[in-house]
Amino acid sequence: MKRKTKYFLMFFFGLMLLLTIAKHLHAQSKMGSLKLLLSANPTDSAAYELSKELALAYESKNLDSAIYYYRQAIEISERNQWHALKAKALTNMGFAFFYNNAKDTAISYFRKGLEIYIKNDDKVNAMNTYYNLGYFYNILEDYNSAIEAFNNAIELAKELDSKKRLADAYNNLGLVYYYIGHYEKAITNHIKSLKIKEDLGNPAGYAHVNLALDYLGQGNFEKALEHNFKALKAVEELEADPVKALALKNIGDIYSDINQTDSARVYYDSAYQIYRRLNDKVSISRYFMVLGVLHQKKQEYNESLARYQQALDTLPKGSNNKLMFAINNNLANLYISLADSSSMNKKQLLAEGIVYAGQMEKIAESLGTIAHKVKAYNTLYQLYIKTGNKTEALNYADKYIQSKDSLVSEQKQKIISDALTKYETEKKELELKLTSSRLIQSNTIRENQKIVIYLLVGGFIIISILVFVILLFYRKTKKSNQELQDKNETISKQKEEKELLLREIHHRVKNNLQIISGMLDLQTLSTDSPISVAALKDAQNRLQSIAMIHEILHQNEDNKEVVFKELVDKLAGHISASLKFDKEIDIRIDIPGDYKFNIETALPLGLIITELLTNSFKYAFEKQDTAKINIRLKKENGHLLLVVSDNGKGIPSDIDFIKSKSLGLRLINALSKQLSGVMQLKPENGTKFTLAFEPKRTVKEN
Repeated sequence: MKRKTKYFLMFFFGLMLLLTIAKHLHAQSKMGSLKLLLSANPTDSAAYELSKELALAYESKNLDSAIYYYRQAIEISERNQWHALKAKALTNMGFAFFYNNAKDTAISYFRKGLEIYIKNDDKVNAMNTYYNLGYFYNILEDYNSAIEAFNNAIELAKELDSKKRLADAYNNLGLVYYYIGHYEKAITNHIKSLKIKEDLGNPAGYAHVNLALDYLGQGNFEKALEHNFKALKAVEELEADPVKALALKNIGDIYSDINQTDSARVYYDSAYQIYRRLNDKVSISRYFMVLGVLHQKKQEYNESLARYQQALDTLPKGSNNKLMFAINNNLANLYISLADSSSMNKKQLLAEGIVYAGQMEKIAESLGTIAHKVKAYNTLYQLYIKTGNKTEALNYADKYIQSKDSLVSEQKQKIISDALTKYETEKKELELKLTSSRLIQSNTIRENQKIVIYLLVGGFIIISILVFVILLFYRKTKKSNQELQDKNETISKQKEEKELLLREIHHRVKNNLQIISGMLDLQTLSTDSPISVAALKDAQNRLQSIAMIHEILHQNEDNKEVVFKELVDKLAGHISASLKFDKEIDIRIDIPGDYKFNIETALPLGLIITELLTNSFKYAFEKQDTAKINIRLKKENGHLLLVVSDNGKGIPSDIDFIKSKSLGLRLINALSKQLSGVMQLKPENGTKFTLAFEPKRTVKEN
């Protein structure tokens, strides 16, 4: 039986080799035939087509040969003044350069072809070239250029009534806005695309998936689930459809984000079955990675480790460096968690973590992206601090700070570029409107003059007076319009500059606070006193609370207000991670998601919550079997009430928290007064702090 199997395998692999050789010989034979026909001095039109066919055949084999034949096609089209064919050859050459990673050269050839299409009023090909440019700019992450190209494609598609191209352009424009975090604009464009596709009777699975991503970006889990389920319904009859797999995977992600891990596992497993049928190795690898995340959330570390390793083993080499980075990042952080929870083999676990973090550094260098470098350096810095290797810790702290500052500068330049692009776009629109207005006014004056000349030859004086009045009125109107336009531009620029400065301030404050926090972290390495270490940790938590507020303000478009629930979630997660406790603490947060506060209110509130949570973690649950902390915000009698309570042992009755010399309690009292609030302590089955206050500005969205 084994011999038969051996012979069968030999026959099978021999057959596959013969088929590969035959395919190669056929391709070589085809190119040989095309070259032979081209050498026979055919007509220019035949020579053009032969050159283009040879160029296409060489694109994936030899770029130099492909470019040679494309240039022949261009020379033939120039000689015969075949403008459309020349533009076609130029854009095809752009594709060849793009697929061979010469991105800048590719874009220049697309632009050359586009100029010819526009000059010859070839709107169909101009529309398609704008669309392709937008697609490639999006891949290159040049989002401003992508938005401009897709908008041009949309205008031409409307003019030509090309519904399919219009739907595709809206869809891709929505994706660009999603990538840069403008979720409202992303939703608007994806809904337009969805409506056109439904009118055309086309499958709308991807459109619903994209809308689900937009809503997820806004934190609207309900809407995100709704559109993922609509995507599933659109392709429910297809067994191995990539849209179905993507929708199932996205639903799993949402359930994972809201900690419904069992539901997440069900949808991940369903997606995995489709990925297996499609033999999609990259998606199968991502499946194993998210399973590792689920097990890690349940503190099933051995199972999590096994799944992460499966993800590494499954991912084809060089297929997706960003996914490879994410897997190594998860492994490095898993070993940090294992080291924190173990005292026996801590050094070995940290050494394993350093191996995976080192892989993160290598991948980040190959990707060349600052954000990946920041994450890799930060992970290595944390690992070396825990091993006690001060030299390497300082080395990676320095790299982290420098790369973080570079990231801030890069984001700053992007903000400036966005503002300039917006200014130039609005300027062009105003120029077009003014030109159109002048043409209309000029034509009106000419028509009126003809009528007056034909009907009232003898009324020259009256006509002259009328023209003079019109001119005076026109000049006055023009002057007023210009003054109004100048004022509007000045106001617009001042507003953009103010927003830019606010973003930069929040960036710098957050960055400087993180640097100070890092310095305090390093200081703990050289401090033996437990009291000093605890004081440094408390100071770090206070700094992190302030940094989180500035981070949230930077992420908001208006830079003015903080979504309070988001802030409290982050504070609770940070304090829970930084103050390791020997038992699980159940933190329940009951805060409406539509409460927003400006920084003057959010900062003292955030610091008060930081102090109260820190006190509960450190002192409340020494002898408790179960540990619970509740944080509530509600409106009562025209005031807001912040209630932070725990079921711990409570504050001793002989301590007056108002007159206490404890730094934490003194801070709480001072911050309460800053809010013009009244803080009360009630010993109800533990400790319960209640702060009644009235913020300077509170916003509730309907």
